[in-house]
Amino acid sequence: MKFRVSSIVLVICLVIMMTTKASCRSKILRCRCIKSLSICPRNMDKIEVLQAGSHCSRVQMIATMKNGQQLCLEPTSPKVKSCLRDFMAQNKTTFPPWD
Repeated sequence: MKFRVSSIVLVICLVIMMTTKASCRSKILRCRCIKSLSICPRNMDKIEVLQAGSHCSRVQMIATMKNGQQLCLEPTSPKVKSCLRDFMAQNKTTFPPWD
């Protein structure tokens, strides 16, 4: 009886682990930015740069606004580069290496 209960619990745990791992993998291995903007948004709180890799073939730049909204920015746009220089200077952070 104990063996049967243990076997059922083990199978349930394995199924949960397999489905969780598959869903995490599908979220990580794709680009987060579908559309990138070539604008300089105001009220930026932080900027996250995701380098190109096996998950996505291009550099992705995600700006989080002070209200929590996230925008994808085009890292090669001159407007965005200028805006980022100003943002980094205000926050005393070094500019990303692709410039």
